[in-house]
Amino acid sequence: MKNTNTLNLFIIKTPVSRFFFYFFTLFIFQSLIFGILFFSIQEWFHILIFETELNFVDSIYFSFSFSLQIVKYDLLNINIFLRILILIQSLVGKIFFGIGISYLTIKILLPNENTVVFAPIAFYIKNEEKFCVMLVNTSKTLLTNLKFISIEKYHRRHRRPYVIFVPYLKNSVLTLKLEPTDILKENPRDFDPMEDGLKVSLACSLPFSQYSIAVKYSFDKIFFIESTDFRDVPILQEPDLSSTAFWDSFNNPVNKKESLTNYFQKKRKEDL
Repeated sequence: MKNTNTLNLFIIKTPVSRFFFYFFTLFIFQSLIFGILFFSIQEWFHILIFETELNFVDSIYFSFSFSLQIVKYDLLNINIFLRILILIQSLVGKIFFGIGISYLTIKILLPNENTVVFAPIAFYIKNEEKFCVMLVNTSKTLLTNLKFISIEKYHRRHRRPYVIFVPYLKNSVLTLKLEPTDILKENPRDFDPMEDGLKVSLACSLPFSQYSIAVKYSFDKIFFIESTDFRDVPILQEPDLSSTAFWDSFNNPVNKKESLTNYFQKKRKEDL
């Protein structure tokens, strides 16, 4: 049966909705505490907030008003203890709204950490002698000035880095071919399966912010392919990010055959 618990849906759906739920819950709670405190002071010590006596509902109302700072403070009783208490509540209200505005500003200006998602596997194109990686722009904004830096690590040493610039990326999948490499000509005895691999970083621009991400593919996550024809399938050309079928195709776009780890290990055995 479908869950229709509105409160549960409101809290769990997104971090922003969770923040607002807890924010308003704490704000209401502190207003109720101060309202009860004002009413108790009036009843027990006969100290009035205003010139006239307030009932419990009015005390709660004015507590909210003090937090929101919409009360004319010149109407208050001259009692110094009450004024200090009201100033404390006003300060608490300012802190609450300062935190709320800061959080919203960060959420608006900072991009989501999953703005760009790299595929969990990479490829080595045999006939072109190039590495190839896949990534998808999951945001609803245009990414501009994309700068990719790739570097190969073999025998625990970094080889020459390559830089590729892409002017923009829409909400689509990008299959990026890197520079030609001669890594297969390396001595297989130097291969270190724990450390060696391909590192790729991306830096780009979004409206009002910058975004960067880096990934590393160990050689057991890089597979030989003949060509990149797989990228022409409609499901990758027009991605539906809410579709399980898309993510299945994105994570495993080809039938995995031989990985570079298997290749180097096989070459090592042949050289023995």
